Amino acid sequence: MNFSAAISPNETTFTNAMADFAGPPQTGTDGRVIRMTWMWKTATTLRFDPATDVLDFGWFGAMNFTVAQVNGSVVIAIPANKQTYTLAGVALGDLTMANIRANEAGARARWQAALAGVRPGRCRHAA
Repeated sequence: MNFSAAISPNETTFTNAMADFAGPPQTGTDGRVIRMTWMWKTATTLRFDPATDVLDFGWFGAMNFTVAQVNGSVVIAIPANKQTYTLAGVALGDLTMANIRANEAGARARWQAALAGVRPGRCRHAA
């Protein structure tokens, strides 16, 4: 039986639904909004331009992630998911709250705390 023929025009395939859920590709170029998503056991390195790009945390709560600078790059860890995002060559001092979207107040507060007291840096990202 051909199951794809049973899908009506108003329905979507699982693959298309997952592509919609996952959001844009996980690279930041030309002012991209990069959605933080749950991806079990992944270590994603992002090309991120702090002058134009934005990280969108959606409804991630503050308890779901940590923020640190490791070897000159921002590392966002999602410990319960064994997952990390690394902003290659981007220091905490390169970021401002303009680079962060978060629906949950605690997540915004976590970023504000991470960025408080860091000296503004010179962006070292790859052009």
